[in-house]
Amino acid sequence: MYGWYMIGDNCWTPVHPMLKLKNEALKKLCLNCGLAQTGNKSSLVASIQSALDSRRRDTEILSIDMGVRNLAFCHMAHDNSGKVTIKRWALVELDKEGLPNAFEQPKFAQLALDLVSELRPQGVDTVLIEKQRLRSNGLNNVPEWIAKVNLLEAMLHAILQCQKRMGLYDCSVRSIEPARVMNYWIRPDKITAAKTANIRYRLTKQAKMDLVSSWMCHDPPFTIEPEASHSWDGQKGKRDDLSDSLLQSLAWVRWSLNLELLGSAEDEYAILKVLDTMEKDHNRIFTGGML
Repeated sequence: MYGWYMIGDNCWTPVHPMLKLKNEALKKLCLNCGLAQTGNKSSLVASIQSALDSRRRDTEILSIDMGVRNLAFCHMAHDNSGKVTIKRWALVELDKEGLPNAFEQPKFAQLALDLVSELRPQGVDTVLIEKQRLRSNGLNNVPEWIAKVNLLEAMLHAILQCQKRMGLYDCSVRSIEPARVMNYWIRPDKITAAKTANIRYRLTKQAKMDLVSSWMCHDPPFTIEPEASHSWDGQKGKRDDLSDSLLQSLAWVRWSLNLELLGSAEDEYAILKVLDTMEKDHNRIFTGGML
């Protein structure tokens, strides 16, 4: 994915074709590939190229949405054409009383071990864990519930990496920024224009549930096994967590497919054509079209 340009009379040097694109196009590429959209042109291109170089094919994805009292997960499979099947999709009660009241590491460790056993990552290619924030609405102090969820998140990563090193399974464990998932799916101006963080949070939360609800009521961009569909039907009060776990895994599928498309583009014109395809695919899936 390189062209050539001349410096001086006889000096030629390689140039990445993405450097010929405008920043707006580069940011859209980052959006459609699950990458950060901040930085100058060179850093954006470097981020995209790094993602292209490190991409790996996966067909089985386990997506985890962290929570204080409940944890939602979605086990999704997809083939090379992008056809998606939801195999497992459920809420897990962390404890009848929520996370341990005190910061007792042995209790958190046992809870994390029990969770990994219930999530069953064997045979999964990629595990996605929602990255937790360290602040809430700009507060200087870290609320206790955030500290607890961060502790559980860290233990899940540690257990999965340890068991992977022991050879129990061979999967990639990824920490996913929830904002990148949200920005990929939900792009209306009214959310970004909201005056406060609380209003943005409520609008985003409702928009994500509305999107998944519309899919479930009509023709979803995936097939879903009967046992998995029961989770949605029987959890009307916790559909926000289920929505997050589904959208995170489905976004990962789209990002992976988009990187595959982008990797085949040889010049800036082909890249722009791929970007147009990415945007059209997003709009089609957003309105309920199959992957």
